[in-house]
Amino acid sequence: MIRLSGISKRYNGSRVALDAVELHVHEGEFAVVTGPSGSGKTTLFRVLIGEEKPDSGTAIVDGRNLSRLDASGLAELRHQLGLVFEEPRLVDRLSIIDNVALAADLAGATRSEARERAAACLDRVGMLGYRDCRPRDLSGGERQFVALARALVNDPVLILADEPTLNLDPDYTLEMMRVLTECCAAGATVFMASHDIEALSVLRCRVLLMNGGRMQSEGFGEPAFL
Repeated sequence: MIRLSGISKRYNGSRVALDAVELHVHEGEFAVVTGPSGSGKTTLFRVLIGEEKPDSGTAIVDGRNLSRLDASGLAELRHQLGLVFEEPRLVDRLSIIDNVALAADLAGATRSEARERAAACLDRVGMLGYRDCRPRDLSGGERQFVALARALVNDPVLILADEPTLNLDPDYTLEMMRVLTECCAAGATVFMASHDIEALSVLRCRVLLMNGGRMQSEGFGEPAFL
């Protein structure tokens, strides 16, 4: 589902963000990359969604070589992925249900179908009761769950989550991990970046350690998600 080979990225010609990264995430797998701030995790995710172009190497996501996609091809790929970022990136002028439905609209769903799917996803993450609110009416944790619903609205085969629990309290963190784990159990591939010990403590999955722009080691989280 994800195959990176020799991915390198430097900024200003000298600062190393990614250094010959090799990564293979299998279909249906839940994998987590962790490491200190500045280790390269966010740059790695920006490469995976085409927001950053690597200086060298090959990135294949869901069978597509990112270097061969033009702007419209990258946009189409993003519409098909489930993306969760550190910040929710909601549209302030839209209601909660319209924020979620917008992702389905952009992927080609009809208006009625998009809102129906949006309502189902909001219900799935416990946010349906806020459907007519605006993002400003919600707490930071609630907005992040709206962003999660938006990520799920197109039933993605691959979910990319970059520090999705960074600003969440322990209860919200646990619920976020539960939903992502259920998505993986249902067949989706999940790749997450996190240095949140609370989140990592409830997962049994492959954990990759990143530092200085390189993959250092990998292992498996010990506690099972209950």
